[in-house]
Amino acid sequence: MMRKPIPFCTAALMMLATCGDDSKKPPEPAYAETSELKIFNWQSYLAPETLTDFEKRYNVRVRYNHFNTDNELDEAIGSNELDYDLIAPSNNLILNHIRTDTYRKIDKSLIPNYKYINPQILSFIAKADPNNEHVVPFFWGVTTFAINTEQVKKTLGTQYLPFKQWDMVFNPKYTEKLKSCGIVYLDNPTDMFPLALNYLGKNPNSRHNKDLQEATDLMKRNRPHVQDFLAQTAADTLAEGKACVVVGYAGDLHMAQKRAQKNGVGELKVMMPAEGVGIWVDSFAIPANAQNVLNAHHYINYALEPEIAAKNGNFAATAPTSMPAKELMSKEYQNLRTIFPNDEDLYNSFIMAPVTPQKFIYITEKWQEIKDSPPQ
Repeated sequence: MMRKPIPFCTAALMMLATCGDDSKKPPEPAYAETSELKIFNWQSYLAPETLTDFEKRYNVRVRYNHFNTDNELDEAIGSNELDYDLIAPSNNLILNHIRTDTYRKIDKSLIPNYKYINPQILSFIAKADPNNEHVVPFFWGVTTFAINTEQVKKTLGTQYLPFKQWDMVFNPKYTEKLKSCGIVYLDNPTDMFPLALNYLGKNPNSRHNKDLQEATDLMKRNRPHVQDFLAQTAADTLAEGKACVVVGYAGDLHMAQKRAQKNGVGELKVMMPAEGVGIWVDSFAIPANAQNVLNAHHYINYALEPEIAAKNGNFAATAPTSMPAKELMSKEYQNLRTIFPNDEDLYNSFIMAPVTPQKFIYITEKWQEIKDSPPQ
């Protein structure tokens, strides 16, 4: 998303102190106090009162915008016109961004609630962000799929819920039948390719062109049966009764579950296939050109407070990285394996590793190739 201060001038200390005779002077504040904070985050991640409470506590005005996909955030950064103090990249993006100096280093002395973060998640993120210097993980979850149980059972009949549950997404024998009630793929190649590779029995994070081509061919074979490719609105198709099999983020799918009940479109089931699911982590990062750096740190610390993290976790139906927050969330969510996977689920699943810039371009091109394949 732990270094202790040392008595010498270092880049890590930045403007916190000076050396020599100047050390007798009162320390200058590391970052200027400002009255604004500009945030660019994933959609549907905040409980309604989160921002207003923060504004009151710190006497700060927050400008908040959202994005829907990794590509959308990456394009905003690539345009060199990113005017935000705090952004929320997924684990797929942070390696590339750190290599291009997109983020400034985090000052952990300003984030006392950092101590609550699950160390296993920090250990994973450190593979892309050595020493956890640039990003602070705040949410984690799974990429899976959900079904309208009544429609799927009606469509598949005695073949309801195949032994390999991902067959309903990747096996033409099943997708050809399920297209009548609607299949939706998540419009995010950095999620879909690992899922397809895992289905094929390959390393989900393989970067070999041969493996990626096999995954491309697999999804092309299913393309005639896929109704649509959607990002943040993928789960809406389930809630509105417009699709019966939808790949998406578990939090979105669980929120669709509640809306489906209100809409009377039938029971939705968010799946935890024995073959595994993809695991992702979303983190806070402060862009190198951020103007309200102190407020960005204040917000990160605020979001990691167990009570705040739990409120946002309940709202987004997503697991906070703040470990004490779990016990403060609704009992319904605490016991859901698709929000808090058990050890067996985690053992069978995989964390989606960062993608290099060159491979990201390749995967994106292959994804467009799949989408452009003519449906039938």
